[in-house]
Amino acid sequence: MDFMRVASIVCGIFLAGCAVTNRYYLPTDPKLAHEGTVCGSVPWGSTRVPIGPDLSASVELYLRETSLGLKLQIALPKGTTVRFVEPEIGVASPKTGNQYGAKLDRFRLSVYGHNGQPGHREFFDANELLEGRGRNADLAGPNTQYLSRDLFVSGATFVVAPIDSLVLRFPAVEVNGVAFSSQSIPLGLVEKTGVMTCIQ
Repeated sequence: MDFMRVASIVCGIFLAGCAVTNRYYLPTDPKLAHEGTVCGSVPWGSTRVPIGPDLSASVELYLRETSLGLKLQIALPKGTTVRFVEPEIGVASPKTGNQYGAKLDRFRLSVYGHNGQPGHREFFDANELLEGRGRNADLAGPNTQYLSRDLFVSGATFVVAPIDSLVLRFPAVEVNGVAFSSQSIPLGLVEKTGVMTCIQ
């Protein structure tokens, strides 16, 4: 067996082993849906939840083996505050009417090292006031403007079997002291496959 044949077989096995299928929920309203890829063409999707003028939260809801995982991100510009009135997020089945709630984990925020100082993380209880202070703003450049906002990240887990359609129940929040009511956003389950090309 010549070298080229061996190489093509090995390459074929490698590529076949890198196919990744993700199952996640997207809002039925395309204006609230955001999709992308990572590590080559591995798909992901999220729901944009408006929580005030020029401000939104990003919610990723995805399937695990025996549960649903949720990732919540809020990027706050300097001087903006957000507080969750009730730090619990929920999903509901429109077919059965069953509702499932989960407490949000503590929020974490990464502060990157610069000016000779090491990086660190800050943590906040889910009902604590979150404030944008521009912690990484001096690292923001033409291609990294996202660093001008402080990114708060939390999560939750729902012990529920996969359901084709859900309603996300986003809790009430206060933005700069102004109350915004809870929101219900219909979601549908999607399944997409991509190829992972990242080198680990």
